[in-house]
Amino acid sequence: MSEHFFSKVEIKNFKSIEYIEFECKRINVFIGKPNVGKSCIIEALSLLANPDLLFQQDLKSVINFEDNSNLFHNNINRNNISIRTDNSIALMNYDKNYNFLKSNNKLLLEPSNHYLFDDFKSINEIFNQFKQKYGNPDLVLLNPYNSDIHYYQITEHLNDFSGFTKPYKFKANINYLSKDNLSLLIPNGNNLFWILSQYEDLQNEFAEILGEYNLDLVYDPSKNLYFSQKKLQKYNVSQIPFSMLADTIQRIIFYSAAIESNNNSILLFEEPEVNSFPPYIQELSNKILLSKTNQFFITTHSPYLLTTLLESSTNEVILNIVGYKDGKTTIYQTSSDEISELLSYDSDIFLNIDRYI
Repeated sequence: MSEHFFSKVEIKNFKSIEYIEFECKRINVFIGKPNVGKSCIIEALSLLANPDLLFQQDLKSVINFEDNSNLFHNNINRNNISIRTDNSIALMNYDKNYNFLKSNNKLLLEPSNHYLFDDFKSINEIFNQFKQKYGNPDLVLLNPYNSDIHYYQITEHLNDFSGFTKPYKFKANINYLSKDNLSLLIPNGNNLFWILSQYEDLQNEFAEILGEYNLDLVYDPSKNLYFSQKKLQKYNVSQIPFSMLADTIQRIIFYSAAIESNNNSILLFEEPEVNSFPPYIQELSNKILLSKTNQFFITTHSPYLLTTLLESSTNEVILNIVGYKDGKTTIYQTSSDEISELLSYDSDIFLNIDRYI
């Protein structure tokens, strides 16, 4: 695997998770009953996203919570949150008395009665200030998220941003007109049309899907706007905006754009198969398998997605069965033999996971 990918993850005190740790491969799949904490794992990993992008968003666009205390295990605010991987650490707490720094590959806590940075600044500003103070060129420190929750992130891959996660969530009726970046923006892909215009393979895929319905794909570069159109008469056409296409078509284009536009990235997908036509789910699974330069963390309830991934590449895929016991999220990593046994159940695979929880 790439040096930027995670080989191990540890999560403490985040929502329903008191403590879990698990090994990682290139494709990491999480299955289990509803409400056991699968989404919590993806949300926790979202805290390792690029802070410059993450904090342009409302945190609620990435994590589901109503009150800040909902982020902490059992709603107990003194249970400080930590997410640790091989090369990144995210910390969230209510305590203002610590700054965080990294030295000689060890995490140190520096007691302090003041903030190292008074206001949120761009990554470059943070990097320059920290470099002046500590002389470490490969570190990110982020100031508190807001007046109640205090959030810090440390990573070893500041210079190329490859160590950050990218949480993607499809959301209908988004304004896709942004022209920022050459990879799909997290979390909702506000630059989707710009990405489509930059990747010919994505345009061809979109056009092929629309062609099944005798629709043409049209791009207006002056407005950075994609729509489909149907010819009515010799000189008349009917235009259909992207938002009026079937949800399943919008989803497959969204997740295809996330995969195609990223390289050396850690992509987080939560149930990407929702409302999708089975052949499209299988197509998405194949894209994930072929995207060798990206690492994936995926929750799913789809036997189509799961079996395609497990049957095609067990050496690159690890299956995590998530459960809930004594008020806590649990995780069980299956062996190759157990995966073979589960695959024998075919479409009934989800009916036979209780024995592992």
